[in-house]
Amino acid sequence: MLHTCGGLVFGGRHERLQAHGSADFLQTSFDAANKHCIQHERLDLHQMQSRFPAFCFEGDEEDYHDPGASYVMPLRCIEVQLGEAKRLVAAITTGYRMTGWNSTKGGYRVETAEVAFDCETLILCTAPWIVDALPALQNHATPYRQVLH
Repeated sequence: MLHTCGGLVFGGRHERLQAHGSADFLQTSFDAANKHCIQHERLDLHQMQSRFPAFCFEGDEEDYHDPGASYVMPLRCIEVQLGEAKRLVAAITTGYRMTGWNSTKGGYRVETAEVAFDCETLILCTAPWIVDALPALQNHATPYRQVLH
């Protein structure tokens, strides 16, 4: 499910890439790695060319190399988590968009446009509309679509 393959982000010294909500994704990558003590490297042009010959560098690039960068197979993760939940005898309800939830005396009530569900324990898997479900996260959770191909 988790594939560690390393990651390389590079761009020209004078022209920076805007991506994932950042005006300068390369610098943001460095800043985040330094802030969170993530092992990374800065390679010079010769190192970049010898270690990543599939790329045609122009000569003015800077790079961020994270040897521990990984990606996850999200559908496989969901499948495994649902299987584990079923093994633990969880009641799994899909096909409804949650419109709200609240605490009750015996646990929780989840509201949908069609029906309400009551439960003792609640795990929310709301996808991009998490900020609708949990308004307190509105300033802290911003979903971004990421195309990885």
